[in-house]
Amino acid sequence: MPISPLDMEGDLSELAQMARIAFLTVFEVIGDTEFHRSGDGGQVFEVVSHDLTPDGVARAMFAVGHVEDMIRALQKKLNLD
Repeated sequence: MPISPLDMEGDLSELAQMARIAFLTVFEVIGDTEFHRSGDGGQVFEVVSHDLTPDGVARAMFAVGHVEDMIRALQKKLNLD
């Protein structure tokens, strides 16, 4: 069954909102983390100092995982899986 433009707009809006929440959660969690870039083209990131906690990392992983789940659900709804 095809998805209506209104449903598509709603799904994309929810996805964008959750992605923003995930971004803010990750930003809050890594906050004062200091990275050093190395490797060819600076593609390797080494953590120099951090204030990461297991709880913060779990919250960030949950938020990002939820966005992934929403994308997969939308793909299934659009028969793209």
